[in-house]
Amino acid sequence: MPDAPVVVVASLNVDLTAVAARIPGVGETIIGSAFATSRGGKGGNQAVSLARLGVPTVPIACVGDDDAGQAYRDALAEEGMPTVHVRTVTGEPTGTALITVSDAGENNIVVVPGANARLTAADADAAAGTLAAARVVLGQLEVPVAATARAFAIGRRSGAITVLNPAPAGPDIAALLRDTDVLVPNEVEFAQLVGCDGSDDAALRRACASLFAHGIRWMVVTLGERGLALVGPDSLTRMPALPVQAVDTTAAGDSFVAGLVSVLAERGDLERETLLRACERGTRVAARTVQRRGAQPSLPWAAELEDDLSASPTERVVLQR
Repeated sequence: MPDAPVVVVASLNVDLTAVAARIPGVGETIIGSAFATSRGGKGGNQAVSLARLGVPTVPIACVGDDDAGQAYRDALAEEGMPTVHVRTVTGEPTGTALITVSDAGENNIVVVPGANARLTAADADAAAGTLAAARVVLGQLEVPVAATARAFAIGRRSGAITVLNPAPAGPDIAALLRDTDVLVPNEVEFAQLVGCDGSDDAALRRACASLFAHGIRWMVVTLGERGLALVGPDSLTRMPALPVQAVDTTAAGDSFVAGLVSVLAERGDLERETLLRACERGTRVAARTVQRRGAQPSLPWAAELEDDLSASPTERVVLQR
């Protein structure tokens, strides 16, 4: 079984992206300016981003028995990732995402899970040796919760840090939260989880307290142009977003998570300074990502980020220790 610092319980999608001046309203038809087909899926994006950052990564995933599935498997191998835990599901299509991107860089996305919906706890069990050797196990909510929950439980028993990007936000994840060390929602997902948009410090701390009660150790709430909030049981730190001109935000959150996880895998601890540095790296990786179109085509390589990753930390606004 392959060993790597990071294991990603991954959704793998084919992205069909249309670019238009703006996002159309309900019942509206508008003329687009560009179209592209590429590989995506939140888990796939995060795995590829980690690999490009130089972090050995193993995905646990499902693809369909179609040309898209074989092409995705080949692409993961070309990125340097073993595919022994990528299962081909007979009779199912590979997952698909329909994406509209505006000229301002905003997007909306409809995901059709396909083979992703067939990932099970048994797939995590089959990868138990790989999970036990990992420093970080990363998951999202584009695959069945049972598969991610089993992977987190196996990894945690061997001392791995578990990171959950709860996207898209959904019900019935309490059991998964109990095995989650770091929760990384965006502002929409955070509001869906706890009914708070993250703008008010006192409300943010109260909302996070309910999640810490589940056993979560750190919250990283990404707030778009408002930066992010890193929240622990005894601290709240805000970091600003980097000032860049975004052309497509499709994989911004995924690349942020990958940058954050790369530091956790490197340091192997959950100290506050490690989380601060992880957030800083995630911010820099995401800032590079949004300056190009597409999901995986926009993800930067480590060589592109050498100046960014060695730069002085972004401004930290410490509200309470």
